[in-house]
Amino acid sequence: MSNRKEITTDLSKRLERYINPHNDPRIYSAKEVTFDYGTSSQIRVDYMKFKPKNNTISGIEKGCFYCYEIKSCVEDFNSKNGHNFIGDYNYYVMNRELYEKIKYKLPYFVGVLVPIDDTLEIKRKPKQTDRKRPIYEMLLMMFRSANRDNLKPYKFKVGDKVSINDNQINIRNCGDFRIVSESITIEQPMIGIVSSFLNDECNIAQIKLDNPITHNNGDISNVLVHTNDLLYEE
Repeated sequence: MSNRKEITTDLSKRLERYINPHNDPRIYSAKEVTFDYGTSSQIRVDYMKFKPKNNTISGIEKGCFYCYEIKSCVEDFNSKNGHNFIGDYNYYVMNRELYEKIKYKLPYFVGVLVPIDDTLEIKRKPKQTDRKRPIYEMLLMMFRSANRDNLKPYKFKVGDKVSINDNQINIRNCGDFRIVSESITIEQPMIGIVSSFLNDECNIAQIKLDNPITHNNGDISNVLVHTNDLLYEE
């Protein structure tokens, strides 16, 4: 399996089975959990899990958060994105081959999960850390992300006014509209209009921005965004 997207999809499915192998409603988890939305320090954790000590008030407050970041290849691991370890216990999820290549670069407190059969196993145990965010913020952001996944997705259409709920976007040249094979980081919320879709599923939208952004000494007025990262603006 060499395609980054296929590897990420496979590891994601394995991780979901690992986090909750029996679809137990008492296991609290969420994916693509965003913190500090709309700021220059916005982060998104691939997967999170909350495990209370018990169901008493004290037991909930003493619960632990687990963060998981999926890495598909060396380039993905070396990227500045996707290292958001804000939990009590934190893990990378990767193939065994990748682990052997980067194991000496791992932060001392981060564990590693690798594939076995149709799930995952611990290759390296994490060390508990002192998280720096309060429990109510962590739970609220997890609830927000889980609620997003439970709601029926809004079907965007050309002409809709939207805001971009992601700080990593793909850019398009404004001249010949060739897709640029790079992404850029945005440091403020962006609003624009859906001008077209790139596929029949209508899940990759071209957004014409209200206010162009500057990149490499030029102005970018069109960006490509997955509809999962769009919010409808009334």
